[in-house]
Amino acid sequence: MFTPLTSINLYDIKLSMQTLPFYASIGQRIQAFRKKKGLTQKQLADATKLSRTSITNIEKGRQKILVHTLFELASALAIEVPTLFPEKENPKGLSMTSEKIKKLPKEEKNWVMKIKSREVI
Repeated sequence: MFTPLTSINLYDIKLSMQTLPFYASIGQRIQAFRKKKGLTQKQLADATKLSRTSITNIEKGRQKILVHTLFELASALAIEVPTLFPEKENPKGLSMTSEKIKKLPKEEKNWVMKIKSREVI
């Protein structure tokens, strides 16, 4: 039996394109926390037993991250693992600006402020 490679490759490419923004977002967060701590890519690589090239690829979203590696990166950056995950995007593109929040009733305003205090970066 002959299976055309193009059908397999197209599926893999489509799947990769769907996950690329997720890994890119994690990589951007890793880079931001690394820079905030004043670490070079080499220093973070040494602390996590990865190569500097791997750190570069992770930060660029080009390399998928194993779960244990995610924990090692978070530990080296002295942050919690969930801090590295991207925020879930609002499907309608709505956001709560400070002006909108000010106009809410007190109970709703307190609830929104409590949720917003959990946001990262």
